[in-house]
Amino acid sequence: TVRIEFPEDGGFFDWGDRVAYRVSVTDPEDATIACGRVEVQLGVLHDAGGGASHVHPGTTQTGCEGTLETQPDPGHDAGALLMQVVTARYTDSGGQPGSQPLDGGVTHRLWPKTIQAEHFTDQLGLSIADNNAARGFFRVQSVTVGDWMYFEPMNFRNIDQISTRYSAGSTAGGRLEVRLDQPD
Repeated sequence: TVRIEFPEDGGFFDWGDRVAYRVSVTDPEDATIACGRVEVQLGVLHDAGGGASHVHPGTTQTGCEGTLETQPDPGHDAGALLMQVVTARYTDSGGQPGSQPLDGGVTHRLWPKTIQAEHFTDQLGLSIADNNAARGFFRVQSVTVGDWMYFEPMNFRNIDQISTRYSAGSTAGGRLEVRLDQPD
């Protein structure tokens, strides 16, 4: 069993950050885990829409803990849905003589600190429209009382502040609520 202790799944980063990681492994056949067999890779998840998500692999290193450096510029426009992914893998010693080694792994996704609203995981009551004036080239619109969107996974550990940018059309503003786990 491979577990990434940190960074948290759904945590946040800035492009160019150094991301610390710690991996723990348990294996009933290996009394001692060889950290030299733990491989950690940083990659960029690019969601091109329509089920065309893919990962651009990045740097790989070995060890149960260390630091990975994110690239300084994602190389895509502001409207692209990009995330960093940290994948940890471990291959055991094979247990009994003649048995094949087993491989296990886990991946955590990290959000950039600036997220476009249209990159939600799911929503109720909203629509998205093209908007070349918007930073991400799209706009979430037709928001009414009771509408919601959520992002998965998302972890606000070590986040002190959230800011949003929105327009309210011809009305006198609106109310934004951030809720944990469910819309209610």
